[in-house]
Amino acid sequence: MKPNTNPQPSSLSLKTDDIAPAIEDAQLLLQHVAEKGIALDEHDISVLVEAKFSYREGTLSAEREQLFWRSLTNVTRAIKPVTIQSLRAIHQSPKRKKYMEGNIDKVASHYRGVAVLSVIILLVVQIYLIIGVTAKTKSRELFEQKEEIRAKIAEVRHLKKLTDQNLEDDHTIKALKVQFKEIEQKEDANYALLTSWNKIWLTLLFKDEFQGKLRGYRETDYETQFAMLEDGIAQQEMSIRSQSEHADNAAQETSVQLKNEPTDSTKQDANNQRERLKTLKETLREKQLEREHDITRNRFFLNTFSSAYVTIALERYLLPLLYGLLGAIFYVLRTLSRELESLTYLPLTEINYRLRILTGALAGLTVSWFFTGNNLSAGLSGFAVSFLTGYNVELLFFLMDKMISQLTSKNSSSEPAPSQSQPADKGSGLKHVTSQSQPVSKGSGSDMPQSQPANKASSSERTPSQSQPASKDSQKS
Repeated sequence: MKPNTNPQPSSLSLKTDDIAPAIEDAQLLLQHVAEKGIALDEHDISVLVEAKFSYREGTLSAEREQLFWRSLTNVTRAIKPVTIQSLRAIHQSPKRKKYMEGNIDKVASHYRGVAVLSVIILLVVQIYLIIGVTAKTKSRELFEQKEEIRAKIAEVRHLKKLTDQNLEDDHTIKALKVQFKEIEQKEDANYALLTSWNKIWLTLLFKDEFQGKLRGYRETDYETQFAMLEDGIAQQEMSIRSQSEHADNAAQETSVQLKNEPTDSTKQDANNQRERLKTLKETLREKQLEREHDITRNRFFLNTFSSAYVTIALERYLLPLLYGLLGAIFYVLRTLSRELESLTYLPLTEINYRLRILTGALAGLTVSWFFTGNNLSAGLSGFAVSFLTGYNVELLFFLMDKMISQLTSKNSSSEPAPSQSQPADKGSGLKHVTSQSQPVSKGSGSDMPQSQPANKASSSERTPSQSQPASKDSQKS
């Protein structure tokens, strides 16, 4: 009898068509068992294999399907912690390999790229911070050195004046001036580096370079002084010009001798006017240089202060965030490699990985708020703590829960107990009742709780004892 190559599906076979994915998973499980050398029951293996061929031939019965599910359950228990879902995520069909990478390959390459990008960004920011901190520190050091040398020069000059010595030929002052000039050149170079450093973050924030503009009142003061000096220079030039013209006219009216030999007073007036004009021009030039000096100093202080603020922001906020992110990525890569090695990777864990990276970055930033300085007493830097916190977020959660529990316990212990007086009142009432019943229970020598049942049980016996004094009185009467 020839086998039916094209069987017509019955009602049973239509219901058993849902078993096709399970049969494919069973073959994947058997492949994993064979690769790892896991010992299984031969009956389970034969049932799974026979179910595959029975399904292809269309002869899978209900009894065989029951055996199939039972055997599949046994095999699934035998390969734990590996699951069918993890095997599906790791193994892919040959057809899918030709066109696209498997899910696990995409996940691994994705997190590799994220790790490399995070390390590059962290190194760039760290190097940028080091350059800024070094330039800022060097600028302050050079400024202090300049002030120290300027003070030494002033001291030497004061001593030379006291001893009436020539200041121009003094070798000490010359050496100090050379040293001062060298430090000033270094300061200019360091300032240029600091300006370039500030230009980077200003460009990222779409800001222009610092111009060092003066305040309104200061700029108005300089403009007023410039106008007064320029008017004085113009008037002085006009006075000199008019005096010269007047002298020429006077010379034409007199003799040639008087023209060639002007009087001493005329010469003195001309010289005085020229000196005043020269003084006004020098004063104007000094005021212009003073204004440029103030603008330069403002620009210098703006660059110095802004670099200090930016370095603080990088140290306290951006770098802890990046170190926490790096720690979280390190944890994800380590966990992913373990899951690939043990074949326990599941597609749903990728969501956990993304959330873990986010929480790790936030934990690295959050833990930096608990430390005011850069170094800790334990010898670890704040960046190292941010990295460790990003790697192990549960540590931060544990510390936060512990702090919250301590705060709540302190608050609850500080609150007064409003119900402490009520039991005392109840106890005092009981004592009052017992004190009233003490003459009855003195003969028994026991407590009230023990005497109450006896009194209840022997109520008939108490009646004669209570009536004895009355009988004695009757006898006396």
